[in-house]
Amino acid sequence: MRSRFSAILLALALVGCASPPNPPNTAQSVVDVVATPFLVALKIPVCAVSVGLAAPIAGFTAVSGDMGGPEMRRELGDGIATNCGPPWGFAP
Repeated sequence: MRSRFSAILLALALVGCASPPNPPNTAQSVVDVVATPFLVALKIPVCAVSVGLAAPIAGFTAVSGDMGGPEMRRELGDGIATNCGPPWGFAP
């Protein structure tokens, strides 16, 4: 019984130390909700164009030998990850 009381007292003490959450900025939340479909609509074609351009360039760098090919392919992969990866929406 005493350990149960101690656990409840400790839990209440920890809850009392917690800071209240920041109130959400409703204007920013509305903008995020409205802007997310536009982000997705623009990100899909940008991603497709990036992949379409990076594929032949990666092929040419593979044929060119060791003249910067691995570095170029790594940079192309980073660019595709940036253009096609997250975020796919705005976090409110």
